[in-house]
Formats: sequence, C-alpha cells, structure tokens
Amino acid sequence: SEDSARYFLTEYVRTQAVAIKADRAIAFDTFRGLFLAKKEEMPVNSYYRTLYTNNYINEKLGLTYLLKNEYIESLSRMRPFIEKCLPILKDRADYKTEIKADLDIIYDSYTQFLKENNLFETGFEEFQEFNLTTEYVLLFPELIAGAEELITFLNHNKKVQIINTNELEEKEDKPLYEYENVKQEVKGLMRALLALKESGVALDEITISTPDLDMQLPLLISEAKLYDIPLTFVSGLPVLNTVPGSFLSKLLNLYDSEFSFESLEDLLLFEGYPWQNIEFNRAFVRLLVQKNARGGNIEYKADPILRALSRYNTQDEKAVLYLEFYKKLKAQVLSLFSCDEVENVYKTLNVFMATFFQPTQFYDGGENQDVYAFLLNELSTFVQAQKQLKLKIKSCFNLFLNCLKTKVYVPQNKGEGIKVYRFGMDVLIDTKYHFVIGLNDDLTKTVGQKAIFFEPYEVVVEENQKEVSNEYFSLYQKGSEHITFSYAKETYSGVVVASEYFVRRGLIKPATKGSDAYCQAPLVALGKKSEVTSLPLLAKSYLNASKTALSKISRIDDWSNENSFGQRVEKSKLSFSSIDRYLNCPYSYLINYGFKVADEKYLPQALDHALIGEKLHLIVERFFTEYPTLFADKKSEYESGMIKTFNCVMEEWKKESRAPDIYTEYWMQLYIAKLLLLIDKVIEKFTHFTTTDLEMDLSFKTAEYSFYGRIDCVIELSDGTKALIDFKKGDASLKVKSIQLPLYKKFYLAKKGEEQVSLLSYYSFKDDKFADVKGSETLEAEAEKALNTVIEGTKQADWHAISSALNCKNCNYKSICRRRFSIV
Repeated sequence: SEDSARYFLTEYVRTQAVAIKADRAIAFDTFRGLFLAKKEEMPVNSYYRTLYTNNYINEKLGLTYLLKNEYIESLSRMRPFIEKCLPILKDRADYKTEIKADLDIIYDSYTQFLKENNLFETGFEEFQEFNLTTEYVLLFPELIAGAEELITFLNHNKKVQIINTNELEEKEDKPLYEYENVKQEVKGLMRALLALKESGVALDEITISTPDLDMQLPLLISEAKLYDIPLTFVSGLPVLNTVPGSFLSKLLNLYDSEFSFESLEDLLLFEGYPWQNIEFNRAFVRLLVQKNARGGNIEYKADPILRALSRYNTQDEKAVLYLEFYKKLKAQVLSLFSCDEVENVYKTLNVFMATFFQPTQFYDGGENQDVYAFLLNELSTFVQAQKQLKLKIKSCFNLFLNCLKTKVYVPQNKGEGIKVYRFGMDVLIDTKYHFVIGLNDDLTKTVGQKAIFFEPYEVVVEENQKEVSNEYFSLYQKGSEHITFSYAKETYSGVVVASEYFVRRGLIKPATKGSDAYCQAPLVALGKKSEVTSLPLLAKSYLNASKTALSKISRIDDWSNENSFGQRVEKSKLSFSSIDRYLNCPYSYLINYGFKVADEKYLPQALDHALIGEKLHLIVERFFTEYPTLFADKKSEYESGMIKTFNCVMEEWKKESRAPDIYTEYWMQLYIAKLLLLIDKVIEKFTHFTTTDLEMDLSFKTAEYSFYGRIDCVIELSDGTKALIDFKKGDASLKVKSIQLPLYKKFYLAKKGEEQVSLLSYYSFKDDKFADVKGSETLEAEAEKALNTVIEGTKQADWHAISSALNCKNCNYKSICRRRFSIV
C-alpha cells in the first residue's frame, strides 16, 4: 500500500541518516502499471463511467434482460450496477446465463465509447513485456487480491525478486487475549497505552489496527479522550460526511425537498458553516415559525414562504432584509441545479459562498480547507470528463453529488498521535509496540472480488473469499518487537468467535488481571490525604470541579451558591404557572425562572393554540364590558354584539405582525358558534347577575414574595356574593382539582377585603359547559401549602430534579438536565 511504502522510506531516512529517492519504495498498483501497454489515450475514471451509463445506457441500446421496455422506470436503479460492471466486463465470457447477451451489448457499446473518445479501460488491457532496468523486490504478493495474474506473467523474470511470508524467520506464536465485550477490550487497550506513555515511550513507536474501525471509531475516540491518549486515524471517510461535503448534501436536500422548512432549518442553522451572520439565520427561521410558513416551492408563484414574507410589514427594514435573503438563497440554489455544464457550477458556488459566507469561506487553514480543496479537485476532474465527452447534462451538479457518494477523503494526519489503521494496512509497518484488536473470525478474512454480475432474479455481488489470515498474523508477529492481539466475545452486532488462526493453535487466553494484556494504568490520588485514585484526566476534572460547583463561593452573582439565587427569588414575582412548575420539578423552575432559558421552538406548529386562546379571552372581555348583565329576552341583541366583537378583533389581528394564516382563520370561525353558545350557558347558570371585573389584576406583595395573576371574570350574584370564572380553550374537567382558582381566591380576597366568594368555576370552550370547583376549602389549604413550599424551597436553594414520565416526557430542558428518565 502507499502507507507501507511511505513508512519504509521514512524509516530508511531515520535509521540511515541519508536521503533516498521517493521511487525506491512504491505501492503494488504503481508496480503493476509498469507492465500495461503505454497508450496515447487517457485511462477512464469513475466520472467517465458515470457519464457513460447516464447518457448511453437507455432503452435504445436493445437490452432485453436487464431492462424491459414495459418497466423503463427501472433504468435509474440499474445504472449504478451496470457502472460497477464496466471495468470487469472482460470476465463475462465465463458467465453462462441469460444475462450474457446483454453484457455483450454493453461491452460493444462501451468499447465503442472508449474508442470514440480516445480512452481506455485498464481492466481490459493485457500485460506486455517490459524491459526492466531496475531490480524490484515484491513483498508478500499472496496478501494482495488480484496479484496472481501479474505473478504468473512475470514468471522467472530475473529483475523481480519475490518474497513470501513463509520465507521470514519464524517467531514464537503470540496469544489472542479474550475480553467479555468491546468496551472492556478498548479500555484494556487504553490502560496499556497510558502505561507506555507514562513510561516515556514515543507515540510514533506505537501502532493500533482493527478490522472493524467504523464500528469501534466512536468508542476509541471517547475512551482516548478519557485517558488523555492522542490518536490519529489513518483511514478514509465518506467525503459527504465532512463539513464541506455535508454543505453540498444539504443544498441537494434543499432542492429535492422544494425548499421545505426542515431542509432550510438544517442548512441555515448548522454552525459548522462559515455563515456571515448565524444570528440572522436564526431570526429568519424564527420568523418562518411565527408566520407558519411550513415550506416553499420550486415555482415562485406557488411559494408559501415568499407569500408569507411578502405580507410582512414592508415598512420594517428587517422585513425587507428577510425577503431579499430568501430570494437570493432560492435564486442561487435553483441556478446551481440548473447548470448543464459543470464549469458553471464553479461560478455559481463561488457566488453563493461570497454572498452568504464569511470572506475566508472554507479556507480556514484547517481540515475543512483540505477537504474543500479535495472537492474542487474532484469537480475539476468531472469538468475535464464532461468537456472531453462534449455532453450537455441536465442538472449536472446533481449527478456530480451522486458520484461523490462513493468518494472517500483521507485526512492529512497533521496531528501528532498514535496511528490507528484498518487491519492489514499496517502489516508491514514495523513499530516497536503493536496492538491489533477486534480479531473475530469473520473480520480477519481478506476478500478478493470476482465479477459483479446478476443472478436471474436479483442484482448481487459475487465474492470469492480468500483466506489469508495465516499470512497476515505471521507477518504481524515477525514484524513488531512487542505485538498484542485481542478480541471481544460480544460486539455491537452480537456474539462472535475468535479468529480461526488462534483457535486451531490453542492460543486463546482470557484478559484477566495479571495477564500481559491487562495492564494496570498509573493512577493519581485525589488530594493529599485521599486514598481514592483515578485516571489523570478524571483527577484533573474532579479537582477543577471542586473549585466551582463542589465548593462554596463568595461571588453573589454565582447562582450555584446555595443561597444567592434564593435571595433573588424572594424578590421576584410568583404566579400560578411558576408555582405549578416548581411543585412538578424545582430544577425546571430554576432553569426557566432563574437562568431565564427560553423555550426556542424552530418547528412551526399547524395552530398556535396559545394565540387563539389569547384572542378568545379578548373577545369575551370586550363583550362583557359592553354587556355586563344579560337578560333572556335580549338574546338576539347579545348575539349580534358578540358577532360584531368577534369581527372587530379578527380585523385588528390581521393587521398585526402575527397575522393569522388561512388555516388559523378557519379554526377561529368555528368558535363563533361556541361564543354564541356561551351567552346561553351564562344566562342559564346565572340569574340577576352583574359582571364587576374582567381580567382583574391580582398583583400582591409582601415582605417575603410578590404574586402576579389575572382572573378572567368576576360576577356579582343575586345574593351579593361573588363568583370567580376562568375561561379555558380546552378541557376543564381536570382543572376542578387544580389549586389555580383557590389560589386566585386568596389574593382576590386580600385585595377586596370583606367580600365573600361563593363560587369558583371554569368554563370550557371545548365542552361548552361550566365546571364548578368542589371542596374548595381543601383546595384552598393545598394552595396555601403549595405557596409556602415554593417560598421555603427557593430560600433553601432546593433545586433537585424530579424525574418522572409526566415531567420528563415533554420537558424542554432535557439537554441540560442533570437527571435522565427513560420512557419506554
């Protein structure tokens, strides 16, 4: 491999202290290329193959097995598989099935395509004699899939010396240490690495490899941070999973979803991109939520987002900026995906980033810059292919992104750390300490691919497994001075068995305390007198924490101090909502009312129920202000007055910044019948009454606290006593057991003195009926107790979290809560 070649060159320079030419150690693919015919034509790459299948594989080609004319829609599904077949079509002669005729047609079409465009496919070329002037040593070709053909061709070439693994000096077999699970195995590895690090071993003298790097990567990263072990992963990752690559993916998602709210949110709120002003993006998304703009449209005239923003106050400078921002964003995305030449993609991308990104864009001097340079290089290669083929492609940027799905970016490894390889990549890298982990039997087989063709009923990939574990493990043991093998019996995919190489030789050993694999990591004491020990990084974190949250601090503005926030709460306003929140979960109360963490909601709601409830209260307040007393014989007059009040409130609402959309207006119209029914219910329940107060302020202050609340309606009954009414948009049946109205009664009487309250009642617009509070004396006692609980709790800084399904399921503070409640 290229990594092995670079390692040999580097080690030679380090050990011999002399320079060496870079071509003295080369990868096998480079060596193989020496024996291919030298051509004036260009070799094809994946982009040429993609462009060929996209433009030449169609219903006109005459395929009868792979493509049926009556199922022409399957063409897009078949193209990627046909593309994989192109480099190995010469193997089709041995494939005796119904597909053979179609493969012949594709081969003839493809070779004609190559000839017309001065291209050649390396997989079609035969080896030819080449007069070698330099002697070569070919190391361990039995480990290289597909090397047999070249070895046979070279035969007895005197300029090529072949060394096989069995020619190396034999060494004693090392055991395979067995762990119970993957986490124990990785922790065992980290303990050993920490011991080596503490003993002064240089990081470049240690190497790690695993055949299951993708699965173990997150665990390796997290454990390495815990043990303070720097790792450098020598492995490629899908380029679309990088920050610049994900930017292109999100643009595609935005276009494919026709500017849906979710795709806009996903793109604009991603902080990894160098936006000019991320706060502006957040404000724009919040505005879409407020306007109930739940998605856009490719067509300008049918775009709900444009309509919503156009109705916004055009006198507002910010409103104009939001509208212009969306128009520019949409125009440039549409322009990007309408390019029929890849060269125009360059210009459109540059314009987009110059418009919305900071001047540095992705050129930050870090990994993002390297990845973006890689993407531009791939785009340049695609441009070259399209120019040579002289093709016009509809939405060529979309096709380019589909090609990138198979591209892998290898990080440049600028960081200093212990190198982590995939199993086999490091077999010739002879570091002093070598750890090979995750060696279960399935993952330690090297697989050489045979022809990728089709079975009668489905598309399959045929594989020819070549068992070379003996050679690999032999090389590992003969290479490094200190080699440690291990595997875990239980992995994330289930129970596995150890590699057959170790099983047959009886080399399985449990990784228990006292074994070579179970290294006791050096620990440090937590404090001078402490007998407790911990890992260095944990000890450092603990000591830092002991200076903050675990110790008393004199700063009056530090709310982690046990009393400082309690003093603030005593002077703050309490309400029924805040009292109810504290009783349910004091920690939620602290976050909401103490730290003022607002509930940010970026997802638009079909209906803003709180706003609808606000407007219903306003309609009722205005109606009873005009008609404080209702008589049965004037019912028609009241109904006309209620409709008039409703229409007046709706007209005012439409002029506000939070104007209702069509959906909300429709639901509000349904409440006209319920408001008219309210008149009947009030006349039916109360006779000879008078409305004395509406939206009455219940503010009340004492030396210990202040309370804030409003009672919707106060009615004076025929006997001179008062009734307190609270209007509810939803169900009121559960409210009759709530302390809300008993609490309001306490502060109403505190303001009014000697008045008597004989009735507490909720009115539900959902059920069109009153629900009276029963046993008010008991609830009043509970309200008094609740008030005292909050006052005393805040004084003592009691902010414990109460975990329960009811509290935690819809809590907005899960991400910062110190407790977790699992909901099945």
